[in-house]
Amino acid sequence: MAFDLIIWKWADGQATADVEEIVEAISDDNPHPALTRFDMAEFEAALRDEFGSVNEEPESPFLYDVSDFKGVPANWMTLSVSWSQVETVCPKIVDLAHTHHLAVFDPQSGRVW
Repeated sequence: MAFDLIIWKWADGQATADVEEIVEAISDDNPHPALTRFDMAEFEAALRDEFGSVNEEPESPFLYDVSDFKGVPANWMTLSVSWSQVETVCPKIVDLAHTHHLAVFDPQSGRVW
């Protein structure tokens, strides 16, 4: 079991959309009209700069999965953070996401940063 986060970019004027609907769409691997595309490669590079090769290391503080389907209007990332790393890793992830103008959703609390 891990501490999960979901990262996306709000479409213009959509920051008040129903988060539960967005998460349900993401869970079904479907885009939602409140989401738009962002530069996933740039964000992944920022994660690597901060944390190293996270998906490639057995002791990584988190693992992530990218949903970036060709021809759809949005992409997103899901992260599973090791519970032992939550206090140190999550604030850094949230800061990086904000730097890239991305939203971070914490399904454990229902909070969006």
